Amino acid sequence: MVLFLLFSIPVFYVGFSIFMQYGSKKFTFNYIAASKGILWFFPSLVFIMIFLLFWSVSYKPFNYYFYYLLRDHFLFCALAITGYFVFYGFSHPRKMGDPFLNLFSFFSGFFFLVALKDLFSYTGELNFYLLFIMPFLRLFTIVILSFFMDKFIDAYGSERIIYGGLLFLVPVSAGLVSYFYNINLSFLSFILSFLFFAGAGAASYFLKDI
Repeated sequence: MVLFLLFSIPVFYVGFSIFMQYGSKKFTFNYIAASKGILWFFPSLVFIMIFLLFWSVSYKPFNYYFYYLLRDHFLFCALAITGYFVFYGFSHPRKMGDPFLNLFSFFSGFFFLVALKDLFSYTGELNFYLLFIMPFLRLFTIVILSFFMDKFIDAYGSERIIYGGLLFLVPVSAGLVSYFYNINLSFLSFILSFLFFAGAGAASYFLKDI
């Protein structure tokens, strides 16, 4: 059961990269971008550990949502986006190939170590949420962040504001799924996590060039 948590991201990275390059004469994998994502995880983890050390939550329904939003999604999304800008700036770097696949590789590397962190952080409480729902949410996050970031970087003016708002909604929606699970709506949470993941993949494939 732990295998899905451990291998969902690397297996999906290879499969989706090939799928997005269907029809190309040569498949390429941006290992450099993935390595940068892995590297960026370590300072990000230090920041999150310090943040959670000094942050407390009162367990009321609304605060409970913010707890899972921040702990499992928002901080990692914000740091992943920040890391991409640190390495690549606010424009698509030249000679890197497909901008979407570069983003996808960076976020895959980063969130692969986030998944490992999930495993070692919650070893004593491995449950359906951590083993299945969280991996689907991580995959959803990787794909949809790559899609919206690609559009955000290319956009200008009000269009960039729109895509910035959509980037903000990625962890917000993932946090809602986590919240549903932890108020005993586990089946709804699982269905939503899978639909979010499938929808993100479909949108990235069919709308990437729009």
